[in-house]
Amino acid sequence: MILKPRVDIYVASILAGGFISLIGFASAVAIGFYAGLVPAFFGLLGISLIAVGVGGLCARKRQAIIIDPTGITLPTGNVFRPGPSVHIPRDAIATIAKDESIRGRLIAIALRNGGKVPIQARNYCKLKAFLAHCKAQGLPTA
Repeated sequence: MILKPRVDIYVASILAGGFISLIGFASAVAIGFYAGLVPAFFGLLGISLIAVGVGGLCARKRQAIIIDPTGITLPTGNVFRPGPSVHIPRDAIATIAKDESIRGRLIAIALRNGGKVPIQARNYCKLKAFLAHCKAQGLPTA
């Protein structure tokens, strides 16, 4: 099972960036040159938000989580600097469970050596659906 990041986050980033840059640049032109530098800065901030959204849409394939009977493969890095994927073998996984703490709602993979790997699975699908995919592949879930 290949889980790619949800599209709605990146589309919302592009739309919000367009709105912020439109308001910022329109205000800069309406106000004038020196006083318009502050709204122009917000226009540039909006353009950078658009760049993050477009970069995220282009990098969706590299940010995919792969769940198969041999284990789970997780992406590393970020949108602009992706890192090598990390494979957690089935033999190293003690259990996969929901972890609802002060850090938020996420999936925690407990390893047999005592370590814990947190995954922000909400960016990919619902937590129950993630656990169902793991259970369908025969991975130990709680």
